[in-house]
Amino acid sequence: MDHGRPALGASAPTVPSRRGPPGCRLGGQEHRCHRDRQADNSGVLLEQGADLGRAVAYAALLDRHVLGSAQQVAEEHAMRRRLGLDTPQRLIEAVTAAQGLAEQGGHELLARWMRAPTGPDMDEQFEISLTLLLDGIEAELNR
Repeated sequence: MDHGRPALGASAPTVPSRRGPPGCRLGGQEHRCHRDRQADNSGVLLEQGADLGRAVAYAALLDRHVLGSAQQVAEEHAMRRRLGLDTPQRLIEAVTAAQGLAEQGGHELLARWMRAPTGPDMDEQFEISLTLLLDGIEAELNR
C-alpha cells in the first residue's frame, strides 16, 4: 500500500452491482446467497476453533463490514455527483477552497492535511480495515 499517494483525485473504487447472483432478493429481503456465504464463513470459523455463537457473530461482522463499506462508497459517489464534485479536479478545488475555513476555525491538523492531502485511497482504507478485523478475529480465536 502506498500511503504517500494523494488521496484526492485517486481512481474511484469499484462498487458492486445492485443485482445479486441468481437466487438473491434485494430490497430489505435476506439474500439466499447472503445466508449461504454467512454459513460458509461460520463453518470456517468453527473449524478454526470458534464456538457456534462467536462463529456466527464474526461472520456477521465480516458481512456488515464488506456490505457497509460498499454502501458507503456508493453513497459518497452519489453525494459527489449531487454536489458537482464528480471529477478529481473539482474535488481538489473544493478542498482547496475549504482550507481557509479550516484555518480560520482553528482546525490546524485538518488545514495542514488540506494543504497537501495524502493517505490511503478508499480501496486501501477498505483493505486496511478488513485486515484489522481479520487480525482481531484471529487473535480472539488464538486466545
